[in-house]
Amino acid sequence: MRRLFGSTDRVNAPVAGFVSAFAMMIDAGHRRELITVLTMSRAIENGINLCEENGVIPKMQHRDLILWMLANCFIGSCVGLK
Repeated sequence: MRRLFGSTDRVNAPVAGFVSAFAMMIDAGHRRELITVLTMSRAIENGINLCEENGVIPKMQHRDLILWMLANCFIGSCVGLK
């Protein structure tokens, strides 16, 4: 922040406070769940990329949108079951 905007604390202090509060909100009680979901999503994406590159599955035009919709349905059902 100081490199981009200089050493004005009027801008840097609120942004730093927001970022630290956001980090504390994420870290509060569900850190393991968040790390698991992020790791699983990256593993699934990498697996699909490898399968597409090796010709195991055909390349899809709207792959990212479909994966996003499936991931949201999966996460929603996990939250609902909890």
